[in-house]
Amino acid sequence: MVGCTGSCGVTAPIPSTRTTRSSSTRQRHVKALEYCKALSDNFIPGVASWNDSSNNKAFLSGELYCTANGISIYVAAKDDPTKKDLARIPITR
Repeated sequence: MVGCTGSCGVTAPIPSTRTTRSSSTRQRHVKALEYCKALSDNFIPGVASWNDSSNNKAFLSGELYCTANGISIYVAAKDDPTKKDLARIPITR
């Protein structure tokens, strides 16, 4: 089974060409694919070809404001002298 995965982690299976699936199953698949399409219409251009560090770069440059991998963004900011302030963790007592 092939799937469409959006940035929010939603995976929608692509319907099979088999005719044994029920009409309601096909309708759910179509709705899932329509949802994936709606998500992809709002993606940053080029996101489909991003590698593991691309969303770190997008976040640190201000193109992206929410991501699920905060620790790698922290490490990327800590290692970049121009972004070190973002990597500071305030300590309150």
